[in-house]
Amino acid sequence: MAFKSKGKFNQDEKILVRLMVPKEPSLNLRASVRWQGKTDSSGTRFIGVKFMPFRNKSGLNSLESLNVLKRLEEQYTNKEKE
Repeated sequence: MAFKSKGKFNQDEKILVRLMVPKEPSLNLRASVRWQGKTDSSGTRFIGVKFMPFRNKSGLNSLESLNVLKRLEEQYTNKEKE
C-alpha cells in the first residue's frame, strides 16, 4: 500500500496505518516502511508500506482484520465489474 505524507520515515520503520473506507469502521493495520518517493514542492512524498503478517499474535495484524480486507476487496472488485 502507498500513501502521501509530509512526514519522513526510515526504511523498515514499523508504523500503524489507519485505513478509512466510507460507511465502514476504520481499520488499524501494522506495517513497515518499504520505500519513499521524492518530495514534491509542497513537501509531500509517497510512502510505500508492507503489512505485517496476519496472525492472532501480539505485534501482528489480527486474522479478523485480514477477513475485513478480503471482504472489502471482494465488495469493491465486484462493483468495478458491474
